[in-house]
Amino acid sequence: MKFYFDGDSFTYGGGLQKRCGIDPTQVRWSKIVSDYFDAEEINVSEIGAPNDRVLRHLFVDNFDLVRDCDCIFIQLTFPIRNEFWSDKYHKWFRIPNPHSMMKNYFGSKHDAWLDYYSSEIYSDKYGMTRELVAYNSIVSYLKLIGKPFYITGLSHYDHINYDYHFGRGEFDRIPNDRHPSVLGHQQIAEKIVKSCYINVREYLHK
Repeated sequence: MKFYFDGDSFTYGGGLQKRCGIDPTQVRWSKIVSDYFDAEEINVSEIGAPNDRVLRHLFVDNFDLVRDCDCIFIQLTFPIRNEFWSDKYHKWFRIPNPHSMMKNYFGSKHDAWLDYYSSEIYSDKYGMTRELVAYNSIVSYLKLIGKPFYITGLSHYDHINYDYHFGRGEFDRIPNDRHPSVLGHQQIAEKIVKSCYINVREYLHK
């Protein structure tokens, strides 16, 4: 039995390694949920990941893998994030990205473009629409393949009824960090198990 997880740092276990010296793969909520159902955890989340990357993983890179999994957990994040493919460097880049890293590839042009994007292109309507398109695409597809799924969110908009929202969730956080602590991951996992238990068990006993 396999459980598929994707999202950003809140699903990856952000802050645990850097601030606490703890391997996130051993304590994050996705592992706890998988262990509860005696399932293999397949967690492809990445720190700072945009929704575009989650969609690309789901519909392109991991398309067959997702169909092979027994339950799918998807976390959407801030819709201002994006990604692009560079033919020059043959890799995907996320935006926003640490300026020091991007300068190594694109010089100061990246900073100028990012400032223009955030101030002149991005708007709440644009962001909310992008988030809703991502959400409805994912939900429609997962309903089509008939697998139990659980969708979580993070953005500050309030127009989608997520199964769980990390931005408004009550859980213990790493000191001076908004990410969940080890205890926080346990608290999140407990809530998620309780809310998806029936659907997952019904699917597994078909």
